[in-house]
Amino acid sequence: MRVRGIWLDLGQHARAQQDRAQAKREAHTPSKEHEAVLLDLRFAAEGNARPGDAAERGHALLEGDALHFVQLCASLRLVDLAAPAEGLALARDVLAAARQAGFRGLEASALSRVARGEAQAGAFDSAVAHARLSVVVADGQGTDDLTWPAIVRNAAIVLQQAGLAGEARQLAARGAAWLRDTAERHVPPEFRDSFRNRNAVNLELQRLAIRLG
Repeated sequence: MRVRGIWLDLGQHARAQQDRAQAKREAHTPSKEHEAVLLDLRFAAEGNARPGDAAERGHALLEGDALHFVQLCASLRLVDLAAPAEGLALARDVLAAARQAGFRGLEASALSRVARGEAQAGAFDSAVAHARLSVVVADGQGTDDLTWPAIVRNAAIVLQQAGLAGEARQLAARGAAWLRDTAERHVPPEFRDSFRNRNAVNLELQRLAIRLG
C-alpha cells in the first residue's frame, strides 16, 4: 500500500494524481478497490481531494469485508477527516486493536495520532507519553499510514506544545538530519528538491527544526 503513495512521499503531486487515477481505473477487485480508497483518504487528508467523498468511501470499506489490517489503515486515515473528539476516540480504538493484532507499524501511527489529539484536548501528560512512545515504536521507519518524518513532526509539535522545547528541538533536528541523509542517499537526484520542499510534512519538519534552533 505504501507503493501507491510513493509520489506523494516524493512531493510529486502531478504524478501522484496520475497514480490516483490509475488506481481507480484498476479497482476491479476488492484488494485494488481498497488500495484506491486508502489513497483517496490520504489525498483528502492532505487537501487534494474532497474529504466528504473520501470519508464516505472509507466508511464503506470499514463496513465491508476488508482485511483487518486494511480496515485499521482506513480508520487511521479517517482520523484526519473527523471532528477532534471523534478522531481522538477513533485513534485510541485503533491503538488498542493494533496492539492486540501485533501490527507494530500501525501501533506507532495510532500512538502518533493519539498524541496529537490529546495535545489538542489539553491532556499534555498523556500526549507527551504517547508522542515519545510513537518514536520508540516506529524506530526510524515509516508505516502503512504515516511516514517516519510525519511521526517525528507530530511528536516534536506535541513536545513543543507541552513546553518541552529542548526535547522538541533535539527530535526535530534528528528528523531534519534524516531527511537530508535520505535525500542524498536514497532519493534520485531529480526528486530531491520536491522530496524536501514540496512534501508538506517534510517541509514542515525542516521549518520546525529551524524555528526551534
